[in-house]
Amino acid sequence: MTDLRRKTKRYQARWKAALAFDSAANKPIAHTLTHDLSMTGASVQSHDDEALNTVLVVLLVPPVLERVPQKILRPRAVVRSSRPQKSGFRLGLNFVHDDELVKLRAILEMLDLSGESLPSEPDATVPNNRVVAVAPSEQQGGEAATPAMSILDVLKQKNLSKKLAEEQLIKDKRERQQVLNKRISDTLMFAYRYFTELTEQLNSLKPIYPKPYPLLNFADFTDLVWQDTARTNCFTRKPETEYNKIFEKISLEYSFAKLGEVQVVREYHVHEMTKRMLEEEGIPYRVELSKNDRGLRDKAVFFIPRNIKAELVFFCNDESGKLRLTTRNVERFGIVEYEFDIEMLNQTLLDQLTLMILGERHSVGKLISLAKL
Repeated sequence: MTDLRRKTKRYQARWKAALAFDSAANKPIAHTLTHDLSMTGASVQSHDDEALNTVLVVLLVPPVLERVPQKILRPRAVVRSSRPQKSGFRLGLNFVHDDELVKLRAILEMLDLSGESLPSEPDATVPNNRVVAVAPSEQQGGEAATPAMSILDVLKQKNLSKKLAEEQLIKDKRERQQVLNKRISDTLMFAYRYFTELTEQLNSLKPIYPKPYPLLNFADFTDLVWQDTARTNCFTRKPETEYNKIFEKISLEYSFAKLGEVQVVREYHVHEMTKRMLEEEGIPYRVELSKNDRGLRDKAVFFIPRNIKAELVFFCNDESGKLRLTTRNVERFGIVEYEFDIEMLNQTLLDQLTLMILGERHSVGKLISLAKL
């Protein structure tokens, strides 16, 4: 790796820069200047020593130049060296390849690279947040004196620091969300593959549902048989690319059925309430009204197909960062929601959910917290 780095020419360059550390490091953004710059790295001034292999973000500000975009670049970098100097430390940084490094390379390619140096800030000095007056005794050894910063310069620098900190917080939050989305995607795909293989097996076996399936408080369905129409689906976040698909939701749809219908008889004056109950649960039906000897409507007979259509849907609750499972018509008619940590969606939970689907004894409620809608 060292030989490859040496093949990249380094140019003397005094560009404004800032070092933004990971939020866990609890360090403020450090404003500084580059000593030199290349396509793959840079060296910068620093008031503090930094441990080798520290990962940080370098915020680079190119000088004002014609035809060169004046915008902040944010390449990630790794500290490879730290050498003490009279005014602090000189840090050697290697850039990490990402989109920001591509932008930096594009800007460097706009400049004249035939010499030993790049255009730099005029009278560039290491920024700080206080007014600095340089005493004559500090101007020894032929070194140029550091000019004092005006109050306006200080305010400008503080404002820049504030903006950089805010931008870094936004970027850190976005990166954390991307990491979380990737974890969720991988976990959902694990469950998707499990249920895809499960449906293949059950579509072939066609097991019988072993216990009565309650039809609200009217009757029970019995001897229901698995139908070979079960299927799984997966959904990706937008935007997506062919090589970077992030999955945010998966579902399993299945049904148990038996030929024929269940008949439910209700008094005519309460049949509207029965209709509402069936419609709220999405249960198909047909109804026939009958009359008594005096020609008045007195009964309503509901004919309900012995067909249970059920579904499980897994997706991420972006507000809580947890996974949510919504079940519809599993074990009984209605919708139930479960919410749990990502790590809970494992082999054990999937096996227990399978027992729930098949009407067997399970411990899903003990594994994850239950909250009914």
